[in-house]
Amino acid sequence: MGEPSPFHTAFPDFYDESPTHPSDMHTRLEPARALADAKIPFVVWAEDALSFAHFVPTVLFMMQILVPDEEVDAACDVLTLRLPYERKPTPHPDWMEYKYIDTDQPSCFPQAALLERTTPIPDGITGEEVALHIVIHPQSYFSFDVRDPSRSLTLVPPLSLDNTGVRFPTLTAFIDSLSDTVLDPPLGYRHWKLTMRLRSYLSYLIYYSPQTRAFPRVIPNGDLEPGHRALLTSVKPENRQFLDGIVQGTPVGWMTQVLERRALLEQVGRIAEARRPLPENRPRRVW
Repeated sequence: MGEPSPFHTAFPDFYDESPTHPSDMHTRLEPARALADAKIPFVVWAEDALSFAHFVPTVLFMMQILVPDEEVDAACDVLTLRLPYERKPTPHPDWMEYKYIDTDQPSCFPQAALLERTTPIPDGITGEEVALHIVIHPQSYFSFDVRDPSRSLTLVPPLSLDNTGVRFPTLTAFIDSLSDTVLDPPLGYRHWKLTMRLRSYLSYLIYYSPQTRAFPRVIPNGDLEPGHRALLTSVKPENRQFLDGIVQGTPVGWMTQVLERRALLEQVGRIAEARRPLPENRPRRVW
């Protein structure tokens, strides 16, 4: 492995396991176990998946969970009946677009359900060990099939056997899903705040994943080093050019990335997807 770049050394240390202790993970995952006990398919998403499954040293915010679209209400019912949460009628403020982008500040998750804890956190427990908010997303928003076992993994061990039903996205599935959502946004337009959040997830995964830690990423003959090359070939064909730009540090503008992905979809014969109406770029400028 080559010498790390200054950017590489400026970040926190790498981990060969989750930076969160298994006992704290177990406490945090109580809502997920409730869904597993109720036989509702799901994957744990966002920061919890980054930290627990892919060893990213991130702060844990609201717990986000993907379920089949038709199971959103059922998942909320399970959690509000079994645990001290209530469903909120309005979006979380963090979901609202930046005002300088859109003065109406639309939510990036109009179909998600927000649950809020109704009782104080017990003494001796931190706000990261117990989620103050839980978000239940319909899986289609992130182009993810939670029922496909090849797209998710278990963390047993190090977690105890009662967490067997708790699933997390694999590295490849996570990156494919994030790429799909960034370049083919289900809202029909680019929600700036969400795009920035998902791009940060992509950067974290590529930087901290054990598979893609090697530097330099490009070896002297011009090829990607083996870990990055293996990741690039594992994602869906339409997402490879986008991922390659991130890995090599040569990204282009968002709409250019959208058009490149559409061209790749057309090349592999997925004509209907390739010729769908293009998403709107907000604000109307090339960034």
